[in-house]
Formats: sequence, structure tokens, C-alpha cells
Amino acid sequence: MFKTLIALFIITTSTASMACPGASCKTDVELKVNLTQNGFETLKKIFLKKFDGEESQRSDYYFDIFQNNHYFLKTAEPPIKLRYMWNGKDLSWQTQKTTKTDARSIFSIKTTDAISMDIKHDNKIFEEIQNYHAALAKLDPYALTIAKNIQQEMLDAGVIDFTRTQCQQCTTGAKYFSTHMNTKNRVKIKLKLDDDQFTVQLGTTNNRGVVTYELEAEIKKSSDLYKSADRLNNWLQSLGFNSSQIDIAVPAEPTAISEEQLNKLFVLGVQNN
Repeated sequence: MFKTLIALFIITTSTASMACPGASCKTDVELKVNLTQNGFETLKKIFLKKFDGEESQRSDYYFDIFQNNHYFLKTAEPPIKLRYMWNGKDLSWQTQKTTKTDARSIFSIKTTDAISMDIKHDNKIFEEIQNYHAALAKLDPYALTIAKNIQQEMLDAGVIDFTRTQCQQCTTGAKYFSTHMNTKNRVKIKLKLDDDQFTVQLGTTNNRGVVTYELEAEIKKSSDLYKSADRLNNWLQSLGFNSSQIDIAVPAEPTAISEEQLNKLFVLGVQNN
């Protein structure tokens, strides 16, 4: 217990503008575009062979507040994302709030504020989340008991109180449920283009067996975000990247399945009482 589908191309500008004593906080600006499997595999070979890419893996466990028969935070204004992030060694909790959206050329642009805290843990929490989703898939009412236990552990760990610093809707009386889980595999390189310095991550996201492909790039500083995006786009083209390697399909909503199952389970509960 605790002791205390969409594929992306991302440019991130981080700052320490938020007050978050005892935690980690940053503001990210993200440019996104979906990649095809061919685009991913082509770039991965280049990243590994030409740039000595560093490989890593991370699992994310997402949560939302279930209210009025749907997940509330994903459609709130502004939208808020809650998740545990586990890299096989360290576990952290992150609250991420979208503050601005924009678009340019093939890119969508999103600005988010994120605040994170490290968690001391044992591995049982991951088993509990897995058991919850297994019971939920069967519409087993025991899923609600598991979810209640997980929420109590979140409360005991200080996660819910911590989340309230970024999310006013996240009260201790709200009902929290795990929405979905995914596994992210990444290949990371460092890149300098003119006055821009990037940390570029190429990877996959596996959500319930549905795999999407992404390239994420973090920029330390940028006097003109659009010019930075253009420079990186030109660099990709110099590697042979082209528009046929951009996936234009609308990705599936990863929370849709559990949201529907949870709604059915509550309806069944009402009918049985």
C-alpha cells in the first residue's frame, strides 16, 4: 500500500513559474502530430543507429472523477489529467491542467501546467488497479469495493490533498476511478538546431493492445515557438520524413470503454437495490 490514443509529436517549453514547494512543477507547450507505424519504425532506426538513442519504458495509470454518469475532469474547463507514472523504479503522481490550445500547420498546440510528487509505495497498488479493471469488465459490483479501497489509499498517501493545489474540483468527497492504463516505450536523443535545443523522444503507447506512435520533443527555450517548430519539421524532412508518415486517423478515446462499463455497473446497482 502507499506509505505517504493519441499519438503525439510534442515540443515542450518548461518553466518553473508555479509555486510548488516540496514538489516538481512546470509549464509545457506541446505541438502534436500523429505518426504511422512506418514513420515510427523509419525514425527509430535512425535514432538508434545515427544518434545513439537511449531507450526507456514507463507505465501510466490514469484517474478521473466519475460524476453524473461520466468522467468529469476530461471534459472540465480547463481539462485536467490525473495519473501515476511508474518507470520500474520510481513512482510519482502528476496533476496536469490544460490552460491553452492553438494550432499551426499540421500541428495542434497545447499549453499545460503540471505538478508532480514522488510516492513511496509497494507494488500492490498496480495489482489492485489491474483487479479493478478485470472486475469492471465483468460488471462485477466488487469493482466498486476495489475502487473505494484504492481511493482510500490515495487519500492516505496525500495524493488527493496534493491534487487540490492544481484542481479545485478534486475534493476529498469526490469519487475517483481508474480510467485506463498504458505503457510507453521511448527512444530519446539530444538535438541542437540553430538556437534551439531539444530533447527528442520517439516512441509507442500501448493502450489495451491498441498501439499508437509518437515523437515528442522538449525545448528548453524558444523566442519564437513557430520558428522552433519549423526548424524541427525541416530537420525531420532532412531525415526522409514525409507527409505519408503522418497518421490522420482520429484516435480512439482511451477512457471510453471503462466509462461505459462503470456507467452500466452503477445502473445495475440502482436496479438491484
